[in-house]
Amino acid sequence: MCKEDRIGMCVVIDDLNKYKVFFDEFTGGFKSNDEFKQSFYDQKIKHSYDVAKIIVKLGVKMNFNSKFLNFLFIIGLYHDIGRFKQFAEFNTANDKEIDHGNIAAEMIPELDVFNSLSKKYIETIRFIIKEHNKSEIDNECKGEILKLCNMLRDADKLSLFPYFIANFDNIRQYCKEPLSNSYSSKFINKIINKEKFYVAETKTIKEFKLYILSWMNDIAFDVSKDVIRDNAYIQKILYGFEINENILQLEQHFKDLI
Repeated sequence: MCKEDRIGMCVVIDDLNKYKVFFDEFTGGFKSNDEFKQSFYDQKIKHSYDVAKIIVKLGVKMNFNSKFLNFLFIIGLYHDIGRFKQFAEFNTANDKEIDHGNIAAEMIPELDVFNSLSKKYIETIRFIIKEHNKSEIDNECKGEILKLCNMLRDADKLSLFPYFIANFDNIRQYCKEPLSNSYSSKFINKIINKEKFYVAETKTIKEFKLYILSWMNDIAFDVSKDVIRDNAYIQKILYGFEINENILQLEQHFKDLI
């Protein structure tokens, strides 16, 4: 674990292009004749670049030193590098089977592209990426490292919200009860009470939507909340839900939170 709480927000990475080239070459090596698998790889490449751009935008809005923005971009670009190995070697995207954040943490120090960075910065990248998909960040994490962890987690979600909104109709077929439009109110109660629950607990598309909505409870920064409000992500995810007392309570919860 990265014990330091400060890394010095002025690390200079001049040659950002080499990190992009390496990422493109590395991820480009994952090819499949299976349409679903290839679509997964393609989507993860796009998602990685999206997260890199979003975390830089957050950094600008949070007045980070301009010299540090390339470091943020690298964290975002490589945050899902473990997904490719997870899916290719273990044929799963289920972190309960094998965690892609942990896979990435093992991979990062072995990737030649990071050789020019100090061990301190490599460890920082490794730790932040390792923590990005965890239910909770390691409670020993503090200071600047904690801030960067939360920035990556916010950027990851801000990339995934519009992706899921655009693809709920396709995702329905993978639900345990794909034809059902019902949902259990227990998930709304969990969200309002800020209780964690997992996608495996959901059965219907509306319960899956509530699972995605539950991520809103973990949004850390006001600048991230601004993006959610400006793009009406909550309203778009709730589209199709009949207005009732449960939904009104949920909307009030997010009005107070976001």
